[in-house]
Order: sequence, then structure tokens, then C-alpha cells
Amino acid sequence: DSTYVVKSMKELEKEARDKVLKSNEEWFERLRQMERIDRFSIYVNTFTGLFDPHTEYYAPKSKEDFDIHMSGKLEGIGATLRVKDGNITVENLVPGSPSWKQGELKPGDIILKVAQGEAEPVNIVGMRLDKAVQLIRGKKGTEVRLTVKKVDARIVVIKIIRDVVVIEESF
Repeated sequence: DSTYVVKSMKELEKEARDKVLKSNEEWFERLRQMERIDRFSIYVNTFTGLFDPHTEYYAPKSKEDFDIHMSGKLEGIGATLRVKDGNITVENLVPGSPSWKQGELKPGDIILKVAQGEAEPVNIVGMRLDKAVQLIRGKKGTEVRLTVKKVDARIVVIKIIRDVVVIEESF
């Protein structure tokens, strides 16, 4: 193939080192964002694991996530989120969820701010994913306004009414 460019060992090594450096920086950033309850949970689980490997401590947030996973239901907008380069990005939408029905939020959109109804928006850039999810989730029938940067670089405010989301994979 005439379009294929052969890279030198120096170029390959630089690319590999850059990838490892980026991976390590992201890992250390996650460590810096740990809170006291996270460290406590690790400590208690290490301690209980020594005596009984079947016992586990759940912090309140972890217990809520466990309950959602077991029941297959949650109250929110129905979007799966992930952190990419410090931004919270929509990975996919749950079919039949409020965000899927509303139609404006799309995979690849970056969420910049979250507001509860008509309240002042909170900037979530650089925020821990679980903290941002807590802001986005809420009681059924309440409104959340997301300030979103679309894939084409437009910034729009999307209003979504929360509802019960059924996660089919749980069943």
C-alpha cells in the first residue's frame, strides 16, 4: 500500500511512552479525586476480607448503585456517561428512556453544566463522574437542564423530564 508510512523505532517508542504517560496521569487524577468515604470503604473492605471474603462494606453511594443494578430501575434521564479527557461524555442512551424519547441528547455530546429546573447551572467539567451522575439523577417528574456541547461544537441547553428508567441488561 503506497499510503502506508513506516514509522521508525523512535517514533513508535515515543507514541508508546505518550500513551503510558497519559494513562498514568488519568490514574493519578482519579486517585486525587478520591474522598474520605472512598478511602474508608477500601480500608474496611480490606479488613473484612481478611476474616470473611464474603462480607463487603458498601458506602451509601455504592449501596445505591448496587440497588439500582439489582432492581434494574432508576429515576433519571437514561444516559450512560463516561469521562473522556476530563469531560463527561454521553456514551449511549437507554432505549425508551426520557433522553431517548426527547431526542436532542446524542452519544458523543459533552455535558458542561447541569441545572435542576430553573436553578443556576453547576459546572461539571473536571468533576468526578459519580458526583455528576448524582446531579443528573433525580425524582420522577422533575426537570433537569443540561448545557451540552454537541459534536459539531454548538452549545445548547437541553431540558429533560426525569422518569423511571428500566435497564434491560439487568434482567
